Amino acid sequence: MSPRSFNILLEKLRSTIESPPVQEGLRGPMPAELRLAMTLRYLAGASYLDVASIYGCADTHVYEQVDMVVNAINSVVGDSKDPYSAPYDAAFTHRMDNLELG
Repeated sequence: MSPRSFNILLEKLRSTIESPPVQEGLRGPMPAELRLAMTLRYLAGASYLDVASIYGCADTHVYEQVDMVVNAINSVVGDSKDPYSAPYDAAFTHRMDNLELG
């Protein structure tokens, strides 16, 4: 995925995958950029252990992030006429290539 496509997808998903601020003194929320990057890496074939190691989070946390982002992709970008379309199919790739920031 090109950096431009990543940024377009990120802007479409940001409000859905961004966490609210946390109480002062606690570790901050995971940035939307990191959530999206982790998910794309996992969907590209990386194991959850590799994703956890690369992005510095607990391995149990990977699936939570992937689930959140995939649901956001399906609700924001997905084709509502076909609830079973996979986010990695050719139609999805075509929709991603033709997204406009707006």
